[in-house]
Amino acid sequence: MQEAVWALVARRLAFIAMNETWSGDWKLTLTAKGHAVADGTQVNPDDPSNYMKRLLEAAPTTTETVRLYLEESLHAFVEECYLSSAVMLGVAAEAATLEIADAFTLWAGRSADQLRAHLANRKTFYIAKLEEFQKRLAVAKPQIPSELSDSLDLYVNSVLQLIRLTRNEAGHPTSRRLDRDECFNNLVVYAGVHKRLYLLKNFFRTPVGPTQT
Repeated sequence: MQEAVWALVARRLAFIAMNETWSGDWKLTLTAKGHAVADGTQVNPDDPSNYMKRLLEAAPTTTETVRLYLEESLHAFVEECYLSSAVMLGVAAEAATLEIADAFTLWAGRSADQLRAHLANRKTFYIAKLEEFQKRLAVAKPQIPSELSDSLDLYVNSVLQLIRLTRNEAGHPTSRRLDRDECFNNLVVYAGVHKRLYLLKNFFRTPVGPTQT
């Protein structure tokens, strides 16, 4: 019990409130962060288990590779290693988007030959692969159902920017610092983007692709 109490205190989810006389009577009181975790109704990086539970409920086909990096990112966040958390989140976003790009090439057929070549080339930078995917996706947008294509550019741009700001900057010696709020917000934003991207991936895995020209 003591271990559990001090674990909550160490994570700043609770504090020990003493009475005015310091007679030894105390009670465990939740902090604002603790109340948010206890509520459990929102995606919250301070509660890694619930974060992953909600993310996987929304995107059950999430691969083990993406899960690995997301869990590492959440663990680093809880330990207040914000640069490490940002890098792992960027890797997770990158891996997820490349998986979706690969599914897109199967759906799009010959029209995605250039993208397919980029994805297969190990010498091509990841960001170049993702930008080519973004370009091909924009062309195919009219053939994607509206419930998936609405705000599609915003979602894809969001994940590209997330990768740039996390993996590329935090992962290199630029002296850029990340604070808790920025990491927290990036993790929350990614959860929403992840759901939308995996719905898109499931669509691309349907047997009937776009009209071939």
